[in-house]
Amino acid sequence: MLVLTVLLGFNKPRQVNYTAAFLHAPVSEDIFVELSRNFKISGKVLKLKTSLYGSKQSSRNFFLH
Repeated sequence: MLVLTVLLGFNKPRQVNYTAAFLHAPVSEDIFVELSRNFKISGKVLKLKTSLYGSKQSSRNFFLH
């Protein structure tokens, strides 16, 4: 990245950090997750509407978003 900065003639390199970026990307397929043991309701699952950190497709979903 620093080489590109020099070659393209940029003055100062910058860095950007998006907080919870993956959580804003919608998912295109159905993904269900189980509730943890600490919840009082057992035998229920949640359907994800947006990506979740740690899932295989979260970075691709964010890239496409």
